[in-house]
Amino acid sequence: MSIAQQIFDCPRVNLVRPGGLHHLWPYYEEWLERACDYSILEGETVDSLRADLISGDKLMAEIGNDDGAMAVAVLQIIATKEGKALHVVALAGESMHIWLDDFIAFLRTTAKGLGCSGVTLTGRKGWVKELQRYGFEYLYCNMRMKVWP
Repeated sequence: MSIAQQIFDCPRVNLVRPGGLHHLWPYYEEWLERACDYSILEGETVDSLRADLISGDKLMAEIGNDDGAMAVAVLQIIATKEGKALHVVALAGESMHIWLDDFIAFLRTTAKGLGCSGVTLTGRKGWVKELQRYGFEYLYCNMRMKVWP
């Protein structure tokens, strides 16, 4: 079963099914293009993200409120030394102070529901300061948040 078939709910975070991606893509493309600028993976582009989202290999989460989307995230399950992890492949948007608490709660719930031992993400160094308050720790050039006690 692909990650796109395993849906978990959380306030302010909506998962975008692969079939709904076509209508929403123009809205998110610019945000994801910015996120790809910070990717450490060779060949990771907006087009490769879109192909992986359509195939169900990755999952898109829309983050917003009643006024509309404020951010978008691309997620994938990866294998780590500590077991499976829910990895935030790309995250971009606006008004982070409004949605970050809800997005972190969504990541914890989803990671646990998928049997993952943690959440990982790779991003700009500025994320370290913001995410440490949620339990992420600096680990090389990646950040990690454990979802177990």
